Amino acid sequence: MAAVDLQQIGFTYPGAAEATLSNLNLSVADGEAHALLGASGAGKTTLLNLLSGILHPTDGRLLFNGDDVSRLSGRARNVAQVFQFPVLYESLNVAENLAFPLRNSGVARKVIDERVAYICDELELGALIAQKPRSLSLFQKQLVAVGKALVRPDISLVLLDEPLTAVEPRIKWQLRQTLRRVQADLQVTMIYVTHDQTEALTFADRVSILTAGGILQTDTPEVVYQSPLHEFVGHFVGSPGMNFVPAQALGVSTAQRIGFRPEWAQLSTSGQITGTLQRVRIEGAQQGLAAGLMVLDTAYGEVIVRGRLPEVAQRQIGAQLQVQVTPQNNRAWLGVLPVVLIVAFSAVVPLMTVVNYSVQDILDFNTRFFVGLQWYEQTLNDPRFIEAFLRQVAFSLTILAIQIPLGIWVAKGIPKDSRMTPLILVVLAMPLLIPWNVVGTIWQIFARPDIGLLGVTINALGITYNYTADPLHAWVTLVAMDVWHWTSLVALLAFAGLTSIPQPFYQAAELDGANRWQIFRYVELPRLRGVLIIAVLLRLMDSFMIYTEPFVLTGGGPGNATTLLSQHLATMAVGQFDLGPAAAFSVIYFLFILLFCWLFYSSVVAKNEAFANSLTYVGLNTLLSLSVAIPAAYVFSRYRFLGDKQLFFWLLTNRMAPPAVFLLPFFQLYSAIGLFDTPLAIALAHCLFTVPLAVWILEGFFSGVPTELDEMARLDGHSFLYFFFRVFLPINRGALGVTLFFCFMFSWVELLLARTLSGASTKPIAVVMTRTVSASGMDWGVLAAAGVLTVVPGILVVWFVRKDLVKGFALGFSADGDNPRRSVDYAANAARWAAEEFQPTTLSTDEQLAELAWFTEAAQALRGMEINVVSETLTTHEYESTTLTQAFYDITGIRVTHDLIQEGDVIEKLQTQMQSGENVYDAYVNDSDLIGTHARYGYVVPLSDFMAGEGADVTSPTLDLDDFIGISFTTGPDGKIYQLPDQQFANLYWFRYDWFTNPELMAQFETRYGYPLGVPVNWSAYQDIAEFFSEHVREIDGQQVYGHMDYGKKDPSLGWRFTDAWLSMAGAGDPGIPNGLPVDEWGIRVEDCRPVGSSVSRGGAANSPAAVYALQKYIDWLKRFAPPEAGGMTFSEAGPVPAQGQIAQQIFWYTTFTADMIKPDLAVVNADGTPKWRMAPSPHGPYWSEGMKLGYQDTGAWTLMKSTPLERRKAAWLYAQFVTSKSVSLKKTLVGLTPIRNSDLNSQAMTDMAPQLGGLVEFYRSPARTLWTPTGHGSNCNG
Repeated sequence: MAAVDLQQIGFTYPGAAEATLSNLNLSVADGEAHALLGASGAGKTTLLNLLSGILHPTDGRLLFNGDDVSRLSGRARNVAQVFQFPVLYESLNVAENLAFPLRNSGVARKVIDERVAYICDELELGALIAQKPRSLSLFQKQLVAVGKALVRPDISLVLLDEPLTAVEPRIKWQLRQTLRRVQADLQVTMIYVTHDQTEALTFADRVSILTAGGILQTDTPEVVYQSPLHEFVGHFVGSPGMNFVPAQALGVSTAQRIGFRPEWAQLSTSGQITGTLQRVRIEGAQQGLAAGLMVLDTAYGEVIVRGRLPEVAQRQIGAQLQVQVTPQNNRAWLGVLPVVLIVAFSAVVPLMTVVNYSVQDILDFNTRFFVGLQWYEQTLNDPRFIEAFLRQVAFSLTILAIQIPLGIWVAKGIPKDSRMTPLILVVLAMPLLIPWNVVGTIWQIFARPDIGLLGVTINALGITYNYTADPLHAWVTLVAMDVWHWTSLVALLAFAGLTSIPQPFYQAAELDGANRWQIFRYVELPRLRGVLIIAVLLRLMDSFMIYTEPFVLTGGGPGNATTLLSQHLATMAVGQFDLGPAAAFSVIYFLFILLFCWLFYSSVVAKNEAFANSLTYVGLNTLLSLSVAIPAAYVFSRYRFLGDKQLFFWLLTNRMAPPAVFLLPFFQLYSAIGLFDTPLAIALAHCLFTVPLAVWILEGFFSGVPTELDEMARLDGHSFLYFFFRVFLPINRGALGVTLFFCFMFSWVELLLARTLSGASTKPIAVVMTRTVSASGMDWGVLAAAGVLTVVPGILVVWFVRKDLVKGFALGFSADGDNPRRSVDYAANAARWAAEEFQPTTLSTDEQLAELAWFTEAAQALRGMEINVVSETLTTHEYESTTLTQAFYDITGIRVTHDLIQEGDVIEKLQTQMQSGENVYDAYVNDSDLIGTHARYGYVVPLSDFMAGEGADVTSPTLDLDDFIGISFTTGPDGKIYQLPDQQFANLYWFRYDWFTNPELMAQFETRYGYPLGVPVNWSAYQDIAEFFSEHVREIDGQQVYGHMDYGKKDPSLGWRFTDAWLSMAGAGDPGIPNGLPVDEWGIRVEDCRPVGSSVSRGGAANSPAAVYALQKYIDWLKRFAPPEAGGMTFSEAGPVPAQGQIAQQIFWYTTFTADMIKPDLAVVNADGTPKWRMAPSPHGPYWSEGMKLGYQDTGAWTLMKSTPLERRKAAWLYAQFVTSKSVSLKKTLVGLTPIRNSDLNSQAMTDMAPQLGGLVEFYRSPARTLWTPTGHGSNCNG
């Protein structure tokens, strides 16, 4: 155990203007039970975190038994903590929970058993030792949590963080007495933090009163209660607190005020204070008799007197007592009646029709015969039904087995407290808004073996793939499509569960020494149980309802390979008009779902016209659903009434029923009442599914709102309607956003009912798409246009409710500090970033602060904006995305989301914005290869014009364009600058310098080839070196080595290999910089900036001897000298291989990877941090001549689009200048090693770092770098 001394303790949170704790002194004796008592905000939690090691004091010392532990972790201090809520591992029983801290400390098994038995005896847990937490009461769980804190015999201090908060009031005293007894028996030092004075005064040997970061009084409970040293203590301790009046009022001649407890006063005929009785309150038993409080209005203010009930009762006038209970409240049915009526209309009547059909032989709607259970017997013995059922079960289990773990994995990868989190959640929600038939169409195109990316790629790998002909391929494609479509739902639900896990669970696990796997297994996974049950429920019932996707993708084929239950039923009912068997099938299907629901519940307790039609019925359905679900959910969350649980289960059951079950009844019902072919028919039909779902979601959220809020509103005199619409619903905006999302999603994407209940005048866009496909085979243009139309409303819905949607999915998650109008010292932020992050710099301190101050001033009119930019994933851009975006926000108040995606995806997004005119991103970083496109087509803003015109007020006076080494690459043929360089790279020859300078290897090489081993100038020498290491050296230090590295897998990146350098280095093309004239390095002849021929016969060189030679050498060297696996690698897979230490040289290597090649502990890095490798100019082929391009170099540069709104464009331009400014660029260069400024390259910092970079600095400082230029057959005329 430990004596605890806090000496002059102070603590200030980073960025806070005032200290939370200041000059705090406290001594707690060894074995003492001490209570810290204070109101919210007094600093109790901060002090507790200082004691536990979560925080470290800013000032002062924290001593345990005289030793300074101020900087030690909680585990090093041997501190245990009991939190407000029981923190137990749900998958372990009581004994295993108690043993967990000991097991992680390496304690012997025998000692563990003895210690667990001892704690169980002390806490009287023996009868519970084999039980798991889910079977324990809250009181028992907290006892186990206390035992887990006490089980370590070497424990120094036990911290109790309001441990009785979650315990029912009627048994709080029992746990409090148990804690006191155990503390006395074990003589363990305990510090009990609470705001409840009763807990503090009845538990502790001594009590400290904490307020405003300091301790006002420390003494025994009796002294604190009877003799407070401060008026605050007198008011705060006791219920009610002390009365304070001037001393003269009590006949004492002093200027002080005197305090007295209400029970110390009594009514008298000759009292010292006269007052008017205002009100009385009965408060229970006082010394065995009912007591009351009398509140008097006196000349000295309000005075409270406690008296016995008869005495109080004689003096109260018109007093009334009211008690609130929660009886069987059958009036609550009024709140759920609209839901019942809608669901009954949509479910009961159609279901009765289905049952009626199932016992009849229906020749037509007017001729039918009763056949009893004939159709049931036929259905159950029908091989088609059995096969469809087995396929359905296999499909459902397969997608669950994939989507649940994959969704959890995705959810764990989502940051909980990043400003990127809202965007990530919204992006995850997007696939759920894609209509089901559009999903089927997307995959129908994507998987086609002749034109689809998936199909073509698989076939290109030598695997015969055709999902339209092969049943197995069709099955796998169907599963893949469902996983792609729905995994994000599981991820969103899992993320909601993860964010709801209280932080103390993680803190307790950390103190127990749990590793990441143990935290997931024992903390997260058990706490996710409820969320995962919901996820399984939703996905399982939706998988049994699936119809549209397989119908569009495969039509159930080939054969019946992908015919699931819903499609089998629809075929019987609609395709074959076999109504009797179809009805029997529906009943069986429904009963199966009903059985499943019960088991599960028990365990859980003309296109424009079509577009308008879709919006109409979806809007009607969403409005109806929310209108009736909101009051019903409120009733379910607040009241218990006759049949409430059964009604709730019935609603849930209807949500789980497949739409195919109600297909025919809906058609007949709405035809009979004249609603067929109206938007209202589809909206009402969808209500059967959306209303129960809405009630279910909202009830869960509403139940989480404390009922005290309702009571507070009543006490404040507000009407229920005022409270409900002005208080309750605004609090639950997140819940409404989530519910609206799901209602919209189902109604927008559902096809089967919409198709059945719509006619010529109300056909929705989803049906139009299906007819487009079936009518003319594949009208890809129309289909794509319709597909875009179907996706846009979903995107708009997500966008408009994005904030509420994020809050709802995250169960209360919200990012702090995003208020652009908050008081911010931007100058202080700039100074902090300049001093702590943006060093070194080529600017002086004054110059740097002045430049950053300009950004603050220029952003003033744009402050509070949120913009989106995108670039490929490189180390440089990762630094921008994670660090510079935050710095930019702190200095300007503009929030930037900097997305990192693949290079090809960046170009796709850029082209999409060009072609659509819609603002996809506010700025792009793309290679300057596209400069010709930018100059010719007019979609890109010429930065020269922008800086002189609309953007003049946001263009930095210290930008210094002449300082950018790649500015010529981003200048168009018209002399205008179209892009701002952000990062620059080249491809160079890479080799193992340590091997090339090894005397033994050098001698062997010269003996064999007749010249010294060194950097090859031509390809002949390169081949000699490759042969030498691969075929003659073979092994170095016991590891096989190779003389060449490349990659050969068919992939878009393979094209870069040739166009970036192979052909130009071989000599295919004419002399000319930046590109050959008139034949460029691709072998394409260009005249007047237009390609006119590529073959030799047409004046080009694509099939010239140089080109043939280059390709032949590529193939030969890959097969002969590279690792065997290289032929199956892509660009990204082959990139890390040289760092593994087996490669002697690479003919050209991208300097972009330099940052990843100098990391410590790599096989190619020396112990002192210097590289074992070097880079040099690449060798050239036999057809190369002076004046030709020798290699590839390019700059990734900021590009602004004309389709981006001006204000957003200005904000993006500020960010682009910020990340390339002299204040920032040198530090960014040292991180990413993709230099862009001459001033950075010539800085002392780069000189100092040059020995670690293998020749990068020397290359960029040399004039030879100008021979490395961007590629592209039109680049010689900037196109």
